[in-house]
Amino acid sequence: MRLKAYRFSVCVLIFSAMSFSCTKPGPEEGPDNNPTDKIEVSLEEGMDYCGVVTDADGNPVPGVTVSDGFNCTVTDSHGIYQLKKGSDFAAMVNISIPAEYEVPLEDGLPCFWKKIEKGQARYDFVLRKSAVPENEFYLFTLADPQCQNNDRHTVRFSAETVPDLKASAQKYGSQVPVYAITLGDIGYNTSSKEYNVGSAIFANMKRAMHVDKTSVPVFQVMGNHDNNLIAENKSYSVEKDIEMEQYFTKFFGPVNYSFNRGNVHIIAMDDILCTNPESTYKCGFRDDQVEWLRQDLANVPKDKMIILCVHIPFYYSSSGQNVKTVLNLISGYAEAHVMSGHTHRSINTPNTCSSGIYEHTHGAVCGAWWWSTVNTDGTPNGYGVYKIEGSHVAWWKYKGVGLDDDNQIRMYRGNTAFMSGQEKAYYFAKTTASDLWANIWNWDSSWTVDVYEDGVKTGSMSRYTNDDDSTGDARDAWAVGYHVGVAGRSTGSYDKKNVKHLFHFTLKNPQAQVEIRATDRFGNVYSQKEFTDGTRMYWPIAPGDSY
Repeated sequence: MRLKAYRFSVCVLIFSAMSFSCTKPGPEEGPDNNPTDKIEVSLEEGMDYCGVVTDADGNPVPGVTVSDGFNCTVTDSHGIYQLKKGSDFAAMVNISIPAEYEVPLEDGLPCFWKKIEKGQARYDFVLRKSAVPENEFYLFTLADPQCQNNDRHTVRFSAETVPDLKASAQKYGSQVPVYAITLGDIGYNTSSKEYNVGSAIFANMKRAMHVDKTSVPVFQVMGNHDNNLIAENKSYSVEKDIEMEQYFTKFFGPVNYSFNRGNVHIIAMDDILCTNPESTYKCGFRDDQVEWLRQDLANVPKDKMIILCVHIPFYYSSSGQNVKTVLNLISGYAEAHVMSGHTHRSINTPNTCSSGIYEHTHGAVCGAWWWSTVNTDGTPNGYGVYKIEGSHVAWWKYKGVGLDDDNQIRMYRGNTAFMSGQEKAYYFAKTTASDLWANIWNWDSSWTVDVYEDGVKTGSMSRYTNDDDSTGDARDAWAVGYHVGVAGRSTGSYDKKNVKHLFHFTLKNPQAQVEIRATDRFGNVYSQKEFTDGTRMYWPIAPGDSY
């Protein structure tokens, strides 16, 4: 049941004997200029936390959702809230940042929570009013940085991803605001070692994502590899699941939270029921998470758009615990989109479990675990760019790191061996000179893909999947040829088949000048005239590597 907002007839209240004196400055407040200092609030009977939310001038901010990650309440007309603890595991009190106010920052990252301290019941928040309404904004979505070490992974993230992100923010953010959110697996804990702890991965990634370096506030989502390793943990329990989140929360704050921008309510949730961060986990939500979401959404009007950010995709995890319940909760709004990662592949598709919800599964920032500049399905290392207008996604693209925005297609000939002369060469499923292949990583079912030979349209490409080939060879032979044939990676992890965005066409004249023109659902036309072959000049070689 959603907790009600508690209304008071006066703003200044006298503490009862059972109350705690617990005013504490916020991240951007000094000891002498906290506008909440003079507002006294008493803890009501049966409540565990209280406080006030004001603007920088001391004016109350009503209607703000306040949560401990388990229960939610709403500030009253005086900006005051009362909150009953939802669980003994509650570690923070946080707010759902209102759309009309700036994102508060601490250490260069969004900070909208206060750590719960023993003996302290009051937690105040001070917000700064935005200069202008944010009816439009951009959202960048970064899946799977998945950094395990600091001599290669975090270095590449800082040297490649961060500058590219900053350049995109400067390009798109000249007129409207830009925000970013990771989609989990910031670090890379395994079954045997906590790299996030021993190698200070989270601390280094936090510094790398500082707003001074990225130019945008970067929110965080938790992934399976971000969980603590508990070596003796052999079976799932709610208690251990929450315990495994704790090192992540130390650096990045709550794992289940929301914030508002423009006419959009953005939700981040941990959708991993975890026993072991590498080998024993599944997609799903605990019952307490579902209850938190239900309470959070109770304060969200139906004319808003919902963007739910998680790590593991729903499209192949629909039977997961409470997954359908969560999808039902976010349906019925102006629009609903799910942002996910985890697979190191790109897939855009309507969610089959709940109508009106669209899911975007993103290629990884780290690609094939930092061994190249592409994912196992051929998608470039990169991130999503979404233009939001009102309660509608106006358009989206997938931005490859180091690539122009319009670089959306890779084109191949079927008779090319990838990579010839290396340990092993791979071919596409059809191998004549007339077989034209394309990888269009941001494709969805609304795209059209046309072929021009010597400037004349000769037909449209057909999507090629495992269903078209009994051998199951719907793979990007160029990506596999590099990862396995050149970099020497295992076939089990790097020879990925069933790529969802491969296209095939039989050329009328294999000697013709060929052009592929792909038109996305928004009318943008992308062109490719250059064939990618297996020679070294086209290898997706990681900076600094040599073979």
